[in-house]
Amino acid sequence: LSRRAGWWGLALTSVAGALCFVPLVGRVGFEFAFAMTPWTTLAGADLGIRASGLRVATRRALAVALVPVALMALNAVRVKVCDWGPSLALCVLMPVVGAAIGAAWGRAGAVAGAGSRRWAWALVLGAAGASLAVSGWRLLMEPPIFAYDPVVGFWPGALYDEALGVPAPLAPARLMHLLAGWTALAVAQLCRTPEADRAGVVAWAPALSLVAALTALHAAGPSLGFRHDAASIAAELGRRTEPDSTLTVVSDRGVPAAEIDALVEDVRFRKAELAATLGRPVEGWGEVRVYVFRTRAQRRRLMGADRTAVARPWLGQIYLVRPEAGGILVAHELVHALGADLTPHPSGMPWLGWQPAMGLVEGLAVALAGSEQGPGLHAAVAGMRALGIAPSPASLMSSSSFYRQPASRAYAVAGSFLRFLLDSRGPGALIDAYATGRTPPGLEREWAAMLDAIPVTESLRIRTERVHRRGAIHQRVCPHEVALRRRQARRQAQTDPLGAVAAWRSVTEWDPGDPGHLLALARAHLAADQLPDARRAATRCALHSAAPPGLKTSATVVLADIDWLDGRTEAARGVYTSAVGRVGRPAGERMVRAKAAASAPGRSAESASAVRRWLLGRSSPESGLLALQRAALSEAWALPAYLIGRRLYGRGEWTASVAWFTKAQRLGLDDPLLAAENLRLLGRAAYGADQPSIALEAFEALEASTPAPGYVAGARSWRRRLAWRNRQEAPDVGED
Repeated sequence: LSRRAGWWGLALTSVAGALCFVPLVGRVGFEFAFAMTPWTTLAGADLGIRASGLRVATRRALAVALVPVALMALNAVRVKVCDWGPSLALCVLMPVVGAAIGAAWGRAGAVAGAGSRRWAWALVLGAAGASLAVSGWRLLMEPPIFAYDPVVGFWPGALYDEALGVPAPLAPARLMHLLAGWTALAVAQLCRTPEADRAGVVAWAPALSLVAALTALHAAGPSLGFRHDAASIAAELGRRTEPDSTLTVVSDRGVPAAEIDALVEDVRFRKAELAATLGRPVEGWGEVRVYVFRTRAQRRRLMGADRTAVARPWLGQIYLVRPEAGGILVAHELVHALGADLTPHPSGMPWLGWQPAMGLVEGLAVALAGSEQGPGLHAAVAGMRALGIAPSPASLMSSSSFYRQPASRAYAVAGSFLRFLLDSRGPGALIDAYATGRTPPGLEREWAAMLDAIPVTESLRIRTERVHRRGAIHQRVCPHEVALRRRQARRQAQTDPLGAVAAWRSVTEWDPGDPGHLLALARAHLAADQLPDARRAATRCALHSAAPPGLKTSATVVLADIDWLDGRTEAARGVYTSAVGRVGRPAGERMVRAKAAASAPGRSAESASAVRRWLLGRSSPESGLLALQRAALSEAWALPAYLIGRRLYGRGEWTASVAWFTKAQRLGLDDPLLAAENLRLLGRAAYGADQPSIALEAFEALEASTPAPGYVAGARSWRRRLAWRNRQEAPDVGED
């Protein structure tokens, strides 16, 4: 190695040494690879400019790039690396290959600059700047939020999508980046070849071959997945709907047309709601384009977002996966798209200095989207404040501080704060805050006083701790590997229970400090009929020192499930009854209440067995539904009717689910939360089935039952939707 390579090796080692102490970046993985790639590319370019040929330059560049990777691998003594394979692959494909790419560009610059290092650097930096400019432009103006670039390697997109491994398009993308450098070098050498020596085919062959290979690989970008734009995404999705001049829906052909019609109606209603809330005419809103993908995997492949919905305010675009009709997700993303009209900044977002005011961006969407379940936005934040985990609104304003907080806490606090601003100061003050990036002085003090007046019950405290306990991504062990394995386990749960067990077992080994993984492992064992293993995992979770009360309660529920399967019904029922109000998560709370009701005495053995098997996942969908129908009809039992309605509702069979929800309401669900949920789903199903009178009765009854602020707010929103639909469908009245 040359002395220059030695100096670069020392410099890169120093950078890597500093990164060793940065949370999340200080481990072999994506963040380290992303941080090091520009540096190794720069080192490769410098060595390429000074080397005598491409082979020498590449060898030296690869050698110096491997030094920081080796140092970070040694740092695994301090910072755990869970899955070495993907982590090292990212380091090879990004900083190591980046060094080879830089060497090729350096040699091309040196040849094109006729040996002048100044000209060589000017050409290399010009090419790098042009590449970054093109990538940045595509990130801003095209739907994909990922980028494959020679200088930085790979940018994955949404910050909240933690399931990040080695994307399949990364290898062909890096090959194209290498080919581009080699092609530039071959063309530069051809141009520097004396004219007399360019007459033969041999002189032209390398450059022409590389140009052809590069062109072919670039053209294959959409099929290989590393290059997509609005045109390629629209072509793959295949359906375009333009109900009016202000709305365009680009959707996958596999999404039923009825869902698109419901989405169009939803967007129109939400625009009317926002106009009424903010005191702006509907005609004043800008154009909106909605992309609807069939699955999360399709959206991840085409534009980069996995479990995170995305909006582009400056383009008026939102990207959804088959959104539930009437769900708050559409409202949330629509606020982002339409909120661009509330701020003068060209990005369509408020800014604080050099960065977007993300507390205002996300807070506005949460504040205006509303809620249909749970304790309500302000009560949820009051619970966080009682536990001492609520960030201050002031600390959430800038994007850098917003993303340092766990998403569940940051979104809720920002939304509660801006909802209070709207309710206490009016829409004008809210719009002014969004336009300027500044909130009124003294508002945070008033907001805190309002929250302190909300009683924090034990149930709310448990729910808050369970829902909001997870720290930010940089505070967790192996967040990407764990998220990937969690996704694999969820995918295998229905078809490969043993595979799901293996996936969860690896997660518990990687991150033994999170007792939530033990609960998931226990449930996976239970689904795989490995009852002794399920009991052991649930017991470990219940006894884990870091488990919050709600999680421990959920672990005892799993133990009760095992008892129920073994015929110890009374023991199981005692646990279920004591767990009511102490699980924390809404779905888990409803499930434990259903199990408490199902395990109560007074039903025939056949009916009790049918409901038990259904709730414990021991019956197939079709045979289980038939058994539930027999139980509901023969016993006049509301619970199985409600369970049937939920299943049919999940399938989108609105009319059939209305009949069963109505039956459950008539027979009477003893548990108030299940009765409220039954009314909520009855109203939504009746709305989808075009039975407005039934929907209105359900929502009126839900609002009167006042189970929780979230349910009440949701019921009122649906009543407004029904009134809006009636106005839309009312025939015009005019004079003859």
